[in-house]
Amino acid sequence: MVQSHAQKYREKYEQGVIRRDHTLSLYNQFLENLGEKQTLEDLVARILVRKKTVRILDVGCGNGNALAELKQLFGEKVYTLGIDLIPPDTKENVDEFLEGDIHEVPIPHECDLILSFRALHEMGNLSKLIPKLARSLAHGGRAYLWIRMREANEGTPVFVGEMNKDEENALHALADNREIHGSMMLLQSVEIPIPVTYESQPRKSVIGGYVVLLHRSI
Repeated sequence: MVQSHAQKYREKYEQGVIRRDHTLSLYNQFLENLGEKQTLEDLVARILVRKKTVRILDVGCGNGNALAELKQLFGEKVYTLGIDLIPPDTKENVDEFLEGDIHEVPIPHECDLILSFRALHEMGNLSKLIPKLARSLAHGGRAYLWIRMREANEGTPVFVGEMNKDEENALHALADNREIHGSMMLLQSVEIPIPVTYESQPRKSVIGGYVVLLHRSI
């Protein structure tokens, strides 16, 4: 994402145009929609069987509430990292916050869980971003990524954010390789119907996108 794009979204965040209220229940709903049967709490607990501390990175962490809730549940057994264009309202919501454009900010390595459910369509340049996230996984680490690609409101689907046909093709090209920097990549197309109100009439909006799962072997 070039600097002009980053600045555009930073202004929207500061104006409150884009929601930043990320909660643990919302993240678990995303996981369920993406076909994952385990909650984030379950995933953390499974990693703690073999590690003393779980490092969790939230890309586009918003206000950081989801990470804060995990911290409340697991205490010092989790180390939370968040990256976004502007800081959370409460800085204590994350152990470590990285402010800036993800394409420019170095990402810590050895992350056990990488999450991104609401932001990747705003970042673009997936051909470089996905490999960057793959490099940051620890052995045994997993990344759960939701990339919103199109939205249809009773009509023809249109690309959203920084997404376009080139970005979609780049995503498929990455998946064709099956392995990125030692991590296996699985790509799955998903459509999620959501209720909306248009001219006082209830309708269904359909968000189409892709689930990207990355898993680095132990």
